[in-house]
Amino acid sequence: MLVAQNSQVIGLNEAAAALFGMTTEDVLGQRWAGLDAQSTLMGWKGKWAVMSQGESLTYHTDIETIRQFLRPVRVEARALDAHHALLLLTDQLAPTIVAIKERLADKATRAGFVVYNRVDGSIQFSDGLRALLELPDQPITKEVLLNYLSGRMAAADITELVKTVEKLLATPADLSVSFAIETERGTRPFRFSATSAGNELHVTHIVAAVQAAEEQAGGNSLTTDVESTLAKFCLERSKDLIFWVRPDGSMEYVNEASRERLGYTPEEVMALHTSDLAPVFSQETVDAYFEELRRHKRINGEYILIDKAGMEVPVAGTANYIRIGDQEYSCTIARDLRVRKRVNRKQHLLEFSFDRSEDMIIWSRPDGSVYSANSTFYEQTGYQQGQVQELNVHDLYAEPFDQAGIWQRLQNGEGVTRTTRLRTADGRVLPVRARLTYINYEGEELKCAYIYDVSGEREKEKILSLSQVALDTAADCILWLDEDYRVQYANQTLRELLPTGMAKNVVGQSVQSVLPDLDRKALSPGQSQDFDFKTAAGDLRHMNLTCSLLEHDGRTYFVLSARDISVLRQERQELETEFREIEVMRDRLRDENLHLREDNDTKYNVNNIITVSRKYQKILTQVGQVADVDTTVLITGETGTGKELLARAVHQLSAREDFPLIKVNCAALPESLIESELFGHEKGAFTGAVSRKKGRFEMADRGTIFLDEIGELPLDLQSKLLRVLQEDEFERLGGETTIKVDVRLIAATNRNLRQMVQEGKFREDLYYRLNVFPIHNLPLRDRKEDIPVLIEYFAKKYAKRQGKQISRISAADIKRLSLYDFPGNIRELENIMERSVVLCQGETLSIDFYPNAREAVNQGANLFLTFEDMQRKHIIDALKKTGGRVTGPEGAGVLLDVNDRTLVSKMRKLGIEKQDYLTG
Repeated sequence: MLVAQNSQVIGLNEAAAALFGMTTEDVLGQRWAGLDAQSTLMGWKGKWAVMSQGESLTYHTDIETIRQFLRPVRVEARALDAHHALLLLTDQLAPTIVAIKERLADKATRAGFVVYNRVDGSIQFSDGLRALLELPDQPITKEVLLNYLSGRMAAADITELVKTVEKLLATPADLSVSFAIETERGTRPFRFSATSAGNELHVTHIVAAVQAAEEQAGGNSLTTDVESTLAKFCLERSKDLIFWVRPDGSMEYVNEASRERLGYTPEEVMALHTSDLAPVFSQETVDAYFEELRRHKRINGEYILIDKAGMEVPVAGTANYIRIGDQEYSCTIARDLRVRKRVNRKQHLLEFSFDRSEDMIIWSRPDGSVYSANSTFYEQTGYQQGQVQELNVHDLYAEPFDQAGIWQRLQNGEGVTRTTRLRTADGRVLPVRARLTYINYEGEELKCAYIYDVSGEREKEKILSLSQVALDTAADCILWLDEDYRVQYANQTLRELLPTGMAKNVVGQSVQSVLPDLDRKALSPGQSQDFDFKTAAGDLRHMNLTCSLLEHDGRTYFVLSARDISVLRQERQELETEFREIEVMRDRLRDENLHLREDNDTKYNVNNIITVSRKYQKILTQVGQVADVDTTVLITGETGTGKELLARAVHQLSAREDFPLIKVNCAALPESLIESELFGHEKGAFTGAVSRKKGRFEMADRGTIFLDEIGELPLDLQSKLLRVLQEDEFERLGGETTIKVDVRLIAATNRNLRQMVQEGKFREDLYYRLNVFPIHNLPLRDRKEDIPVLIEYFAKKYAKRQGKQISRISAADIKRLSLYDFPGNIRELENIMERSVVLCQGETLSIDFYPNAREAVNQGANLFLTFEDMQRKHIIDALKKTGGRVTGPEGAGVLLDVNDRTLVSKMRKLGIEKQDYLTG
């Protein structure tokens, strides 16, 4: 900005004008001392004196924008010559907004991202977004994406999404839009938030985040309950008629407005079929209607409803297709057309008022074409309706203006007011002030201009009147004081807070009597102070006051503006509280992620308990009985029987399911680290403890801790474990603070703890504290009926993992394995199956395992196969040597010296498939 010695602005660029929200013409001629909210004419003279000595000034202040908001700026000022100074203004608000965006981005969870490169036409989707939208696992082009979404989104949602992208491609912007997609989980709402950027010529990139709407509320169950209650309250109190109908025509939900309008009680309306309310909707019609809904997702229409008294109620509504799990619904939101008639009448009254308005009103499109104008405009300018609609709105003004810049500001929610000149039909030019606002009418963007003539005295009086109204309706309390600190003016906002007697006679009162807690000595131009103010109603308000000076007719006035910051202070405290809660949640998530990473490293990973054994059903019954209580559980059994699976089942069936299950293998930790691992340690507790660490008990708070192989726990730690179980508290290693926890304990061991107690290797009191609810896990040899089921499960699991197709399993192999005792239990069976799938070359799985031979090796005897196993092995070796050929001069029958038919019969009996050994 170029500023004269008298503080008058004589030059500036568009960037500086944009900080004020004005055009350069609006700012030129104004005084910098008036634009600077913290400066006065006297203050400017002081700054000029410093600059005239050749020094540069740098300070922070606030400037008042056209919307009466204060924008923080950094000012660098230096004198160019004896009469002019150059001011460089730097916006301090933009870095704050960036910081806020970054902070909000840190809070976002479960969001997916997409980047569109306009230069090469590529679209990149994050893995998270592919999972959220269930996109196909293939390169996504614009055509593929639109084709994929067309069957899963309503046409209106796709149109809105495409319009948003087109706006982003037209000019750099930040835009967002909501939509719903039909997924495997049902109808899910999403939020699309995007930013476009580019070079000076055009937009080159769009970066967007897509987040599921249900994730925005967070996982707090209390929040979910409140939101559910509010949603139900809003539906019940809605003035629209809302029906949820099932495909069989029965009612799932009917809101209060519908029941009252149709005259039914809640019980009566829920017993009705759709045809009872709308005779046209027979079951056949409902079936066809749902078919159309599944295709189009949304249908508009008008219907005739019949109330309880038999009277017709015409309605117009929109039916939306919603699927929740496997349940389908038609959610119809309808409005009584009788209400629409009243709305239309109101619309006609509004149009009549616009036409009779003293202001000229004109609506125009982004390309400058005129959409419409009121009668006042035609009367005062002399144009005919056909004339104006053939002109461009730019032709109506005598002065050019930045059309694109104004549209950008209007779309961002700003109001634009500018002084200009309007051309009439006969060539006259009227000085006018135009107030511009943004309107989106039925999807079409319009600019509405309220234009009024400012050439007469009547307009000056109107401006003064509007100024008075603006002061009295301002949210801030405004006081004008004379040089003796006595009130010369108080706006209506302040008078409403004062006692009635004082409010009527406030002029002439001292400022101390009106605002007792105000520090009068601190009243200085550009300074602010906080104070408390007790209203006539007894409310205590926290106020922030700023002071400036006004010189008029040779007198100086203090202009005080006090803003109520009670809500702001409360919000700041709430934000600080929420920030602390977020810090706690962040630490907890970090701990849970650590546990999940450790848990995913485990080699034994069976997702479900696979069983058809009646014996094992008794164990599962025990799991169900103990899950709902917080009783300590001790799971015993041989290695490899799946004790951890039972522990997980107890946790998942309990009320602690939403909190972590923390696993600790006592046998896998060195004795020197077990205490630190279980209870944590403070910084410096021992060599290598460079920072504080939470223990597993602290991480499992409100959840479950699973101590596997508890028989390996050292004796000196058993007493500390007993204390946690009895008193729910402990101290970190090297710490003095007692930590309270709410943890359920599940322990497991393959050792005989009772015998260890007798041998003095395990504390007796801890044993009885653990053995409250014992569960003994059966070895696989006691539930052999589960072996075929487990064989099939593991075959499918490892075939899928290795990308193989297995259609059958040799029955003879299953029979052989069913006779084996499996000393290694399920873990041994799983290892056998994984190895067999690796060796499998065809669709028939042959299990390369001979129980009799294995038992012989385990017993130290020589390998000795059964006669059937020997035949099977010999035939397989021959097939491998002949490449799977059975008959002919080069077939396995020749090698074995066996008739071809006999060999084929023997292979069928032994379950041997030649396809498994074909080599070409």
